[in-house]
Amino acid sequence: MEIYTQPLTAFARFFEATPRLKVTMVRDARLFQSDPQGYYLRAYYGAFRNVLRQTHWRGSDLATFEAKLDDIIAEQNIPAKQEHYRALGKAYVSFWNPYLGASVFEVPPVETEIAGLRIRVTAEFGINFGGDDYALEPYFRVPKPTRLFRQATQFITEQARQHVWNPNWHAAIYDVRRKLILPEMRIRTQDLRIGLEGAAADFQQIWKSLEHPGP
Repeated sequence: MEIYTQPLTAFARFFEATPRLKVTMVRDARLFQSDPQGYYLRAYYGAFRNVLRQTHWRGSDLATFEAKLDDIIAEQNIPAKQEHYRALGKAYVSFWNPYLGASVFEVPPVETEIAGLRIRVTAEFGINFGGDDYALEPYFRVPKPTRLFRQATQFITEQARQHVWNPNWHAAIYDVRRKLILPEMRIRTQDLRIGLEGAAADFQQIWKSLEHPGP
């Protein structure tokens, strides 16, 4: 099975993962490629993300998201997941309430390549507030995004966005739980590039190994 283009955040998590977890993540990538609809249904934050896509990210109206929030929480049949969604929703609304006049805009997806592995950069939404335009990738997880994750995301986004996105857009990770738009990090470009190339090669090697697993 040929390797399709990989999502940026998935590859960034692969970059920071332990060797054993890397194998699990490639298996998941293969599953997603063979059955994307089934994979989406199992995605932990999939329903939450979809509601945002259908409401606030579509029309700039935060009230439409608030109106749907209780419904999407009630649809989750695991109490812990309901609590996660409730905390995320509360943090999201709290962050954007002061910016009710903010306007959302679409950010086109872009692709780049690292050591033969195609990577797709898709900021979930663009938004103008405080006089600036941001292309934002929301981060929903409980643990804070690690330094390696942030560096990989920042570096690859900058490589991909050239000549496609408006140069005045600020590309950033939006940490929903902690109500933060994370600032850019200082990066040792050459060292990070080498590390990312190694991770891309590892991804492809594990993928091929899973085609013909040993005894």
